[in-house]
Amino acid sequence: MSDMVLTHKPARTKSTVRTGLGLPIRGVIALGYLGLLALGAVFADFIGVGDPLRQNLLGAKMPPGEHFWLGSDQLGRDIFARLIYGAREVMLGASEALLIAFGLGVTAGLAAGYVRGRLDSILSAIADMLQSVPAIAVLLAVLAVFEGNIHAAMILFGVLASAAMFRVVRAATMSISEERYVLAARLAGVGTWTILWRHLARRLRSVLMVQSAIVVALAIVNQVGLSFLGLGSKPPAPTWGSVLMDGAAVLFTDTWMIIPPVVMISITILAVMVVGDAFQDAATTRIGRGSPIRPSVRYMPGAGARFGTVAISNQQPLVEVSGLSIGIGGRGTPLWLIQDVSFSVRHGEIVGLVGESGAGKSVAARAILNMFPNGSVVEGTIRYAGREVVPPARGVPSPRIGYISQQPMAALDPAFTIGNQLCEAIALHDGARRGKEREKAMELLDLVQIREPSKVLELYPHQISGGMAQRVAIAIALSGNPQLLVADEPTTALDVTVQLEILNLLKALQQQKGLAILLVTHDWGVVARMCERVITFYAGEIVESAGVSDIFFDPRHPYTRALRAADPHGQRGVERLPVIAGQVPPPGKRPSGCNFQARCQFGIARCALKPIELETYGDDRHVRCIRLNELKVPR
Repeated sequence: MSDMVLTHKPARTKSTVRTGLGLPIRGVIALGYLGLLALGAVFADFIGVGDPLRQNLLGAKMPPGEHFWLGSDQLGRDIFARLIYGAREVMLGASEALLIAFGLGVTAGLAAGYVRGRLDSILSAIADMLQSVPAIAVLLAVLAVFEGNIHAAMILFGVLASAAMFRVVRAATMSISEERYVLAARLAGVGTWTILWRHLARRLRSVLMVQSAIVVALAIVNQVGLSFLGLGSKPPAPTWGSVLMDGAAVLFTDTWMIIPPVVMISITILAVMVVGDAFQDAATTRIGRGSPIRPSVRYMPGAGARFGTVAISNQQPLVEVSGLSIGIGGRGTPLWLIQDVSFSVRHGEIVGLVGESGAGKSVAARAILNMFPNGSVVEGTIRYAGREVVPPARGVPSPRIGYISQQPMAALDPAFTIGNQLCEAIALHDGARRGKEREKAMELLDLVQIREPSKVLELYPHQISGGMAQRVAIAIALSGNPQLLVADEPTTALDVTVQLEILNLLKALQQQKGLAILLVTHDWGVVARMCERVITFYAGEIVESAGVSDIFFDPRHPYTRALRAADPHGQRGVERLPVIAGQVPPPGKRPSGCNFQARCQFGIARCALKPIELETYGDDRHVRCIRLNELKVPR
């Protein structure tokens, strides 16, 4: 078997300027404002802010100036000092509400989403009850009982807000708990609470940041509103609500007095929401906003290759598959999975293999790695860098090829740490670096854009997300310094939010290291973004191969045309996408003529007479259709 390695994970696309904290600039500015406000409130007695209770009737209703930075109120009290001291109560009350909402909502949400069953039903019923209660009415009732005790009101508000937190966390937990790394943790015997807090809660950071910001913002609004109504701390205690009420009382005679509290309240709430969004941005590896999909076409000199029964490219390819047929069945005539497949992959080129499930594209791709079904019959040859590797010959070194599987966790052993597995792969491929495997491992993790590689090396596979596992597997693949990566639908098992990152990482590696990539995919968007040439498979045969722009704008084989028509990308004004009727004929039930004849809208009697050969059409283009020169396929 070839000297291969399994592979998989995402790349970070930076869409905003970030600081050393990993936050966008807007987040740092907002966090700095809140930090200064908190410091001012806590240390107001020591930094000479002024006495918020001191009255000076001679200085009443003064505009901003040297003595009163934000002016004074009707009693001559310093508005700036009252706002700074009032921030103490606001921040304390918001913190109380957040701690209660976070503690109850997150704990209950994790438990309900993970355990489910009767516990989920009970907790969901409680959440429904809390959400049905009018919050302001309950808060007013509490303040009527605990007169002037705004902290009791904020604690109750936290209980009510925990219901929304519970709903969000529960839904996210239900989704995440089905992922493979959680299943791996269960199989490893990790306890339930450890899984909840160590594995699931980490994945919820971005969601929790936004929800926490919402709770804090609503707590500030409710607290200021209650104080404005005179239900909070009793005068002359400085609160934002009382300062706002004083300004509203003289709104039509001294307009300025209401401006400072309104501006400070608004900026504070805005800063809280910006910080929440910034931390979400930092906690979540975001993909850039989608740009229109354009075929990635590059001129390749030496074109003119023929595939199937035709000659291969004039340019020396990295991989050359010639007349490859793979069948199964020990006795009699084999059931051919693929037949007479020929193609090549050039140095630094990305070639896409497309087709429906069962078309044979994965079988052909894995054959390059010398991976065949048990008991299979193999005909044809595969040459790698000019050397024949299939059938294997003595004295020929195994090709160093990285293999990217559909399942990230399939590349990793749950019983060993990331560091153990990565160092083992490095030692296997690079014996000259004995004793320096860990250093090389950190370099590889950095290459695939993993933060804090030294910490990641100490983790087990079940402690990382599917995206992180994909990055680690890519690093393992690169440990052998491959010239070719075989990527078998590398984004299929990943969350949609990280699929583009995987593709960007593979593209970046291809450009940085000059890698060739053989990409198996169902997704035309992936083909357009990544590939330079496309090979369409159907029922174990290549039916068309061409440059990506030709495939997108001028598909010649009816099957390729049907696949393109069924692609939702770029479709406008179409209520229903066309469907290719029927199914791919399985091995042993394929017709004697064209394999696509039963599903082809252009089929004629001649299509069923004999197997169709792959014919050359233009430069570096090959099509398996006897009506190639008769049919005009609209662009």
